Amino acid sequence: MSEIVEEHDVKINIRGTVHTPKKNEVIFNPEMKVNRSLVLCALAAYCESGKCLNDTIRCLDALGATGVSGLSWARHVSKSLTTHSHL
Repeated sequence: MSEIVEEHDVKINIRGTVHTPKKNEVIFNPEMKVNRSLVLCALAAYCESGKCLNDTIRCLDALGATGVSGLSWARHVSKSLTTHSHL
């Protein structure tokens, strides 16, 4: 069974019905949405502040299991963005 989850205009397919790492190989924690939103806002504000010296920003999504954070950053940040994931 799979479920489509949408967050920040990004849709991801989550297999299974469990959202915890204990019982599922794909981890999506909906309770962390506020955290992901704050990080996205902070990254966008930094890029728009003029303090970013590079044309390309490199970001690490080290704790992301589904990659939804990196996909959101790439979709909504105005500068060129390279994301790196642990996957």
